[in-house]
Amino acid sequence: MTLSAGSRVGLAGAAVVGVAFGMARYAYGLTLPDIRQDLELSEPVLGLVAGATFAGHLAGLVLAGPLAARRGSRAPTTVGGACGAVGAVIVTVARSPWLLAVGAVLAGSAGGWVWAPYSGIVTRTVSPRQQPRALAIITTGTSGGLVALGGLAALAALGSWRLVWGCIALAAVVAAVVNLRLTPRTGPAPARTDGTGPPHW
Repeated sequence: MTLSAGSRVGLAGAAVVGVAFGMARYAYGLTLPDIRQDLELSEPVLGLVAGATFAGHLAGLVLAGPLAARRGSRAPTTVGGACGAVGAVIVTVARSPWLLAVGAVLAGSAGGWVWAPYSGIVTRTVSPRQQPRALAIITTGTSGGLVALGGLAALAALGSWRLVWGCIALAAVVAAVVNLRLTPRTGPAPARTDGTGPPHW
């Protein structure tokens, strides 16, 4: 069965948003107790890393707009998928607070990169009649990601917190591939008729 354009974009968006926003952004808090015990980190250090993850998320939100304006709306989602995968891998192998911070910030930034651009993708690649359905599918990704993250919490109880982050890295790679396969490439935002050109924010 051939999927409609709205379903294809919706499924791709749900996968990427689910991993980036539902899993990678909140996994640090979920695994924090085990990280503290394993790496023997102080509460101030753990708090600084947690704050840095939100800074990474904000950076992704700010930078996604200009990148989409120049390279098309799919570009920020690709960057976000890469940040989620690379960040999760770094956290998985981290043995020092600095490496942990780098990985957590990258993973945390993924949600900022991918959240807003999908509205542009849907507007430019999906027919108006299918747009509400596509957006509804995409927004379910966050809930699905949180449910999956809750399931991964059992892995942390049975094994190591690193296994949770390793699974997130694998899920991020799969979601990024799905995004590249199902989401059409879009060019830079077209110039408006008043001659002001595409927005940069």
